[in-house]
Amino acid sequence: MGLPKREGGMGFRNLKDFNLALLAKQCWRLIHDPDSLWAWVLKVRYFPNVSFLDAKKGGRAFWAWVSLLEGRDLILNGARWQIMGGQEVRFWMDNWVSDIPAGQPTPPMLADVNMNVRLQSLLIRS
Repeated sequence: MGLPKREGGMGFRNLKDFNLALLAKQCWRLIHDPDSLWAWVLKVRYFPNVSFLDAKKGGRAFWAWVSLLEGRDLILNGARWQIMGGQEVRFWMDNWVSDIPAGQPTPPMLADVNMNVRLQSLLIRS
């Protein structure tokens, strides 16, 4: 049924992938329009002290919130930070290096590093 019609199927889309794409689109809107009413309501309810990108599921999360987090994870899986000033980019945790498969550098073994250090603090300003 999921094959294209010309190959003998009925041409149905993969509904799970289609749903994830729509959820990711809503998350993108949430990221780029954080002052909208629905973004404000979600922030107050689910992530009052962190950004949407760092929000957690929580104990009694509504199914719509859990679904949005799946869309967010899809975005984060392929997203990379644009550095600009580096105020928000965490050096060891965020995806910001496109040439490294993991997206971020790996701390040296047995080194005591601050995992939340911001890239801005490591940049040399001239």
